[in-house]
Amino acid sequence: MFALVAIGSLTLGIGANTAIFQLLDAVRLRSLPVPAPSELAEVRIAGGNHDLGVISSYGALTRTIWQQIHERRLQSFSGMFAWSIGIVSTGSGAEMRPVRSLRVSGDFFPVMGIRPWRGRLLIPRDETGCPSTAAVVSYSWWQSDLGGHDPGSGIALVVNDELQQVIGVTPPDFFGPVVGDRFDVIQPFCQPKEPLRRDDFDITVMGRLRSGVTLPQASAELSALSGGIFASTLPPGYGSRVVDEYKRFRLAAYSAANGVSDLREEYDTSLRLLLGITGLVLLLACGNIANLMLARAGVRQRETAVRLALGASRSRILRQMLAESFCLATLGAVFGIALARL
Repeated sequence: MFALVAIGSLTLGIGANTAIFQLLDAVRLRSLPVPAPSELAEVRIAGGNHDLGVISSYGALTRTIWQQIHERRLQSFSGMFAWSIGIVSTGSGAEMRPVRSLRVSGDFFPVMGIRPWRGRLLIPRDETGCPSTAAVVSYSWWQSDLGGHDPGSGIALVVNDELQQVIGVTPPDFFGPVVGDRFDVIQPFCQPKEPLRRDDFDITVMGRLRSGVTLPQASAELSALSGGIFASTLPPGYGSRVVDEYKRFRLAAYSAANGVSDLREEYDTSLRLLLGITGLVLLLACGNIANLMLARAGVRQRETAVRLALGASRSRILRQMLAESFCLATLGAVFGIALARL
């Protein structure tokens, strides 16, 4: 009974603590599964865009701002890319269904340092006129919906009623730049014939810092170029007050080693609070087991006296107690990890 209570207490304490820490690690602490994630930086407007225009999910900048940044070839970055998320439809007729999509610039995979699992990944020359003709799929979607067939065998998808060739598959551990989310299909940005809307904040811009360049240094270069960038991308149809405010915007670089996540902003405090609570639960479980062992030691006084009388040394009695405690701790940890996985 003592062993069952002790192991059960440790199982609940370790299991709950480990499960909450895994959530916190995935949302807040874990780096993106790419080479040298600490070199990645996100470019966005310092202080936000003050709700100007249309803001999509993870939309920090507009396509026109991205074009200006890309044309200027910033010295602080060895490479830059842009991406946006959305939902597209695959198939046709009764078989049409929605899938999670990423639209990316041609430098997305080269700068991120992602190698293909099968086939090849998108490159700058895939950014052609609309509609685009190439697509990359995630490993999980490739297995579940495409049956794991080699992209070289000529797999084609109907995406938003447009035929696209599947040219490659991403590695199994690559979930994209959004922590807590996944993608099914990645398509390249295309170059539309009509002008891009200048107040549609629908993309995120990231880059890889050059060796030795810090975030403040990159921010200083971005700030120096901001005046020209925002003057060249003024959105039409707004009053003079909004235009003046837009011209005062300044770009800055922020660490993107952990990707981006709405979950992080929404649940970070709650997860830390839960981790603190489960830590207290584990502390209470340890205190409970200590009291149980103290009570059990009182009951075993006669046994200990007999062992000493038979010639057992104090160190041998101590080793016996430590061995019993180690067994309880090991079993509690094993069952706790199993519970955390569930």
